[in-house]
Amino acid sequence: FIGARVFIARQQLVFPAIASALILVVHTGLNLALIPTWQLAGIAISLSATEAFGTVVYFARLRQELGPLDGRRIAIALVKMGLAAGGMAALIAPLDAALYPLAASTLLRIGVLLLIVGSGVAVYLGLLYLLRLEELRMALKMMRDLLRRENQRIPVATDFIQQDE
Repeated sequence: FIGARVFIARQQLVFPAIASALILVVHTGLNLALIPTWQLAGIAISLSATEAFGTVVYFARLRQELGPLDGRRIAIALVKMGLAAGGMAALIAPLDAALYPLAASTLLRIGVLLLIVGSGVAVYLGLLYLLRLEELRMALKMMRDLLRRENQRIPVATDFIQQDE
């Protein structure tokens, strides 16, 4: 959970340990309840519900410590991410339905899977960029700055030696 990293970065180690134990208990309980009946769907539901529960636990504690968070901004970001996920699903579902049956061998199936996942990631990030998700723009700016710093010339020892002419 990202929430745990926030508390660890703030040097608060007890709460993440307690929260993680609680989340583990919830996850185990949901697995025991859902998997026998729903099998793979039960695993997916259990994981999704556990992630949502963990997010609420960390968010509530963070809000308690920091005060009110900008709920409007968070809601706008979630709507944009939901729209991008819907656009990605609209591409991936027909692509998967068309290509996966054609993949007869394991190697072809891996290739189709990589193509579909790669396409999904590209569409999702592209839609987030077009929807102007602020966090994505900040991450891209940080990556550009990092690349610029990496590409700057680093002085070497020979730069400081005077050459006699």
